[in-house]
Amino acid sequence: MTKETKETFKVTQQPPAGYKKLNDGKRVADNIYGPAFQTIFHYLLPFKDEKGEIMEFGTFHGYSSALIAQLMKRLRMTQNHLHLFDSFTGLPDIDNPIDRTHYEVSKGTWFKGQMDLSKIPQIENIIFRELTEIISPDQLSIVTRIL
Repeated sequence: MTKETKETFKVTQQPPAGYKKLNDGKRVADNIYGPAFQTIFHYLLPFKDEKGEIMEFGTFHGYSSALIAQLMKRLRMTQNHLHLFDSFTGLPDIDNPIDRTHYEVSKGTWFKGQMDLSKIPQIENIIFRELTEIISPDQLSIVTRIL
């Protein structure tokens, strides 16, 4: 008798909408974001020992935040701080004509209210806990409101 198992991911391992399909055994998001972030951090290598701030605007589940944290850890970027900014209430109304031409907006992948995580209690604490399994809590901050 075979027991069927379902693969489960942490919150920060959930890829963005539209990138969940598998491609040759890997999630499409991993094939896109992984190499892109590695390229970005390759250019940061000469400065890895410098104190600096890394900021992400729009965190959602923290998928790309986890990629950034993993690269910070791998490159021993202990002088850097990762700041995440998100209201976790979803996307605003997309009324700017330039924004409407963006691929994900024009295809209906991104729309007002999409990516709303406000129904998940303490989502920022869940993301913080998962990311601090990768980097030090002193290296991470999550901002949910700007006054």
